[in-house]
Amino acid sequence: MYDMSLELFDALFAELDVDTKVSIFNEWARENRPDDEIFEFDEDFLNVYFETPYDACRAMFFGNITSWNDPYIRFNGYANLVSMSDSETEEYIKDYVSELYEYPECYSSYIDEVDDEEEDDEEEECEEDV
Repeated sequence: MYDMSLELFDALFAELDVDTKVSIFNEWARENRPDDEIFEFDEDFLNVYFETPYDACRAMFFGNITSWNDPYIRFNGYANLVSMSDSETEEYIKDYVSELYEYPECYSSYIDEVDDEEEDDEEEECEEDV
């Protein structure tokens, strides 16, 4: 088990790039909330999740495609599609940080374990420098 506080996890998680955050989130979501998984917005996604072009168009029309250049896409609660920019994706995932924290197996390969004591030592050093 990781010996890190939620605050430290949140700070370390915030430093990760959006692709890594999506990877961690999706690993957690597959086990806990499979309907919330985030996908790359590309032709492969459409081919895998829709049987016909009509079905894909319907899901886009009734969903919320804000830009065809958005890198990510997800299903909303009505099986329609919502596209997301990098910043929208990060904001969406940010709402789940406390849940992600509870599953270190999802992030252990991305975030190194850091003891809270080590962080406290670093904070004290910074305060002494001031």
